[in-house]
Amino acid sequence: MNRPNRSEIIRGTVTLALLLTVAFSGVRAAVRTLSEAKSWVITVRSPKAVDNRGQADAAEIQAMLEQGLRALSGKATAGEAWMTLGLKPKDIVGVKINCNNWTINLSPQPELVAVLADSLSSVVPLNNIVFYDMHKADLEQAGFKRNATKNGVRFLAAETDARYDDREKLTEIATSLCTKLINFASLKTVYEPDADEPYEASLHFKNQIGSLTAEDAPKCHDDADFLAAILARPSIRQKTILNLCTGLRASYKRGVPWYWGGIILGVDPLATEYVALQVINEKRTLEKAKPLGLSPYLTIAETKYGLGSCLPEKIEWVRLER
Repeated sequence: MNRPNRSEIIRGTVTLALLLTVAFSGVRAAVRTLSEAKSWVITVRSPKAVDNRGQADAAEIQAMLEQGLRALSGKATAGEAWMTLGLKPKDIVGVKINCNNWTINLSPQPELVAVLADSLSSVVPLNNIVFYDMHKADLEQAGFKRNATKNGVRFLAAETDARYDDREKLTEIATSLCTKLINFASLKTVYEPDADEPYEASLHFKNQIGSLTAEDAPKCHDDADFLAAILARPSIRQKTILNLCTGLRASYKRGVPWYWGGIILGVDPLATEYVALQVINEKRTLEKAKPLGLSPYLTIAETKYGLGSCLPEKIEWVRLER
């Protein structure tokens, strides 16, 4: 397979407007760990990745992603890292992104999307890479034009480009089309601790609301068990090889932009979400704001569904600075 270079992927992405794998416990065994009891989560930051106007540096982002993948997997190259995570050349990998403009624009930067596609293309063909969200309008507002062709990276909307699986109540993009998944969330705070709202941050669990049916999506907002169970649905639990969170442009307080300039990577969704919350709370402490609490769905996801651990003593947080 001839690999396109990064500039070709970025150009192609902009032109477009702009597993069965092993279960979590099996994946973790293949990923670098200190011991059987610890989950590794990697954060990579660079002051050169994004400026305070939101202008991103694609070359620096590429270096950050490769460094994070190598640290997580213990492998020498990004391609080897993806294969250690379970990706195979014939896989179709679905990347659930969050095109969010609710209070401020926190959709993933096109540069990061292009870099991720470039990295994945070291293992799979470009057309086997599928970025998706629920609504076509949200994708286009974020700068990603729908592409359902057999050429280049695909960008699909669950509401228009696929049916829903009757058994799992998920988009067939996740259940049938894709053999591997990446849960690609944004680092954002949606409510303050005293706002009398059940969830203060919107990270990996809420990101997968966009994979649900339109009827089920609202149930997540006031039902912690329902939200926790999303990541336990067979296709998401068995196919997800990486939880990725972008904090290039983030929010530590609702409606307040924050250019943290980093990314977060982990296999354990609970550990990755816990670290993301700590990243937000470190900023909130600096700004003398009340820290966000540990949402009840995280405890349910650990104790009832066995999705991982959000206990700090079971997490190895590796901080990398460029």
